Amino acid sequence: NELWQPVHEVGWVYGEFATWNPESIDLFAKEILNSIPDGSIYMGGTDPGRFLISAFQAAEGKPDIIVITQNALMDFNYVHYLQDLYGDRIWVPSETNHGAAFHIYLKEIDEGKRPRNDAVKIADNRVQIYGAAGMMELNGVLARMIFDKNRDKHTFYVEEAYVMPWMYPYLEPHGFIMKLNAEPSDIAGAITANDMAFWSNQIQRLTSNTNFLNNRPARRSFAKLRCSTAGLYASRGMQAESETAFRQALTLYPFHSEAHFRLAQEVFLTQGRFQEAREL
Repeated sequence: NELWQPVHEVGWVYGEFATWNPESIDLFAKEILNSIPDGSIYMGGTDPGRFLISAFQAAEGKPDIIVITQNALMDFNYVHYLQDLYGDRIWVPSETNHGAAFHIYLKEIDEGKRPRNDAVKIADNRVQIYGAAGMMELNGVLARMIFDKNRDKHTFYVEEAYVMPWMYPYLEPHGFIMKLNAEPSDIAGAITANDMAFWSNQIQRLTSNTNFLNNRPARRSFAKLRCSTAGLYASRGMQAESETAFRQALTLYPFHSEAHFRLAQEVFLTQGRFQEAREL
């Protein structure tokens, strides 16, 4: 019922507070929130990126930031919750839009705009979704609807969990997270230089802190943030910057499986560095 989403959020916030060290939580939430202007739409993907930001939002004096997770948009219960919270401020999808998302997804496959994914199939005239990969394909369509309907009045920011390829032309690094511009943007030059300087400073700050180094959930989450911007650089063909960023993610957390896999796949294989890819 309508109480489920608030209870769900409180439960996950408790889980994050129970496993992170307080100093890292403070840095994560405050740095992200204070980098976002009032009236913006923030899409939080990972559990910390969604729930810690929700918890700190009012405490940091940022109640006008609209917090959404792109990972749950196919959940009718969740979109009803968004309608209750923000329906008078932004366009929010309805159950009707869920059906439209299926049709848009299939149409884009037929037109060659996206590769076919076996996680979403049509069988006996019914759409079948398999696992998180299939759900995220359709969440991505709904996230694009929210973006298209609201980008003329609101600035978007993204903390990525699963990659949504349609976002890549619009994204640029923005501190710990990424900004989703209203139009495709160029990130070479000053934007990239500022990003590299920001992360160099933050990595030095974090890795000199024993509390951070001894806290695996915090290390994993900050590594995920850097892994996301590394993927953005790879999508733009900026191989040197991508490799640097992936290696920075592994400095933050050497056991980050996504950073290992994507460095091998998106950098080493692209450059024909097969032995390095195998070793990684």
